[in-house]
Amino acid sequence: MKTEYYRKLPHFQPEGAVFSIVFRLKGSLPSQIIENLKEEKKLNLISDSDYFKMFDSFLDKSNSANNYLENPAVADIVKTSIHFLDKKEYNLICYCIMPNHVHLIIEKCKKELYRILQSIKAYTAREANKALARTGKFWQSESYDHVIKDDNELENAMVYILNNPANANLVLDWKDWKYSYCDDHLNPLM
Repeated sequence: MKTEYYRKLPHFQPEGAVFSIVFRLKGSLPSQIIENLKEEKKLNLISDSDYFKMFDSFLDKSNSANNYLENPAVADIVKTSIHFLDKKEYNLICYCIMPNHVHLIIEKCKKELYRILQSIKAYTAREANKALARTGKFWQSESYDHVIKDDNELENAMVYILNNPANANLVLDWKDWKYSYCDDHLNPLM
């Protein structure tokens, strides 16, 4: 298995690592917002972590018509797909399915990360398009992945992901969001 590969972004996959991943729906953010964030990052006006937080904040506030994951049938397709690959392609730690993007934390990947995401995205796109009676590209081609370095960073990432629906004012309490999951043995909010 490759430990480093490039698509539009560089990806680093050390064996046995824990990954935080975000993938989003096609057209979920205006291209101008993306370009502005990239330019600020390129000019070192914002750090990598601020870039991610700002990107995610824009996704949470997006009024895109492409919020297909608000549809329970579509969110269930994604949820089922993520759980289906647990213990087969990776160990699932945590996820949250938002209206236009997905946060996922996995470890012990048995394939290259891009192949795992390709599998999830291809299946869910096909099934979601059927459920929505639509055609066309469903997911944005590139995803964001980050190697989690230690237990403290893992705990912070899980807290962030689980609280994402409440912070986006979709629910009052993280427990009320139907499309979140965290391994009970690891859940820092329990």
